[in-house]
Amino acid sequence: MSPVISPLKHKPAHPELVAEFDEEFSTDELKALHRALSGPDAPTKKLEVADSLANYLMANIESVFELLSDIEQKSISEAIYSPFTVNAVSFEAKYGGVPGFGERCSYRPSPALIRLFLWELREGFSIRSPLSASLRKFVSKPSEVTPIITDIVPIEITERESKAQSDLREVLKLIKAGKIKVTEKTCQPSGNTANIISKVIGDYYDDDDNIGAIAPFAWTMLLQAAGLAERKGTKLVLTQAGSATLSIAPSQAIISIWRSWLKTASQDEFRRIDVIKGQTGKGSHTFPIQESAVKKLSEHWKTFPLGNGSVSMISPLTCVLLIIHLA
Repeated sequence: MSPVISPLKHKPAHPELVAEFDEEFSTDELKALHRALSGPDAPTKKLEVADSLANYLMANIESVFELLSDIEQKSISEAIYSPFTVNAVSFEAKYGGVPGFGERCSYRPSPALIRLFLWELREGFSIRSPLSASLRKFVSKPSEVTPIITDIVPIEITERESKAQSDLREVLKLIKAGKIKVTEKTCQPSGNTANIISKVIGDYYDDDDNIGAIAPFAWTMLLQAAGLAERKGTKLVLTQAGSATLSIAPSQAIISIWRSWLKTASQDEFRRIDVIKGQTGKGSHTFPIQESAVKKLSEHWKTFPLGNGSVSMISPLTCVLLIIHLA
């Protein structure tokens, strides 16, 4: 915001803050705040009131801060240490409430003191930048979020290692038989094709909740990324490597598929999450590419122990199958 250019008889000591007050508040609101802090003897002109209020606030910022409620002080702490706008919903989830900014009416203005510190925005609030440095000298950083466990959900463990090996062989057989169709543009399986695959290998969930196909979609894309299958017209056909895979151990083939998947950028992991908008067009450059996402996933799975039944050699692939169609 540009400094104030005004008919003030003197140069404001805090021009940016005066400019913000002039933009944010009406004359009556400024006078109401002035009376609340420094008494009834306020100047008559708007810019003069804004200047007087800015001078008082900067000279007494710590004592004015102490006048605020606990939730208001916490909102300032979050705002000055956040590089972004503080989301009101997230703030309320963390602290159990949000700061009140007072009523905005012309006939009886009652602005809350917190408005001297914060901009009230549609989705939340942010700090007035001229105040940030002064506040950081005595306002502590906000506490980290501590999750509260209110209920324990039973964990169902399903053995996937041998299942994945048999699934691989069955899907390769379906491709060899010419039963898997994909779209020309995206090379993704059609709904009918997903149903055909599901009848042979099953899926992670029943479709009662309209989750959609997970394993059929994933196997189709994984085999293409690994160069074991390719589109020919509207169908997938086995490549030479795909035909050769039918004669080797499925466990070795899965290792090869996983390594190929780590290198592909043909599918973004977020792309299957329909509720996340802006993944195409102008907003697409802000989303992480699939290669980066899978690399992080792979590094995460390396921290899990092997051979004790909790995680098997196929776990990274299983995790990809889930993430691709997370909904």
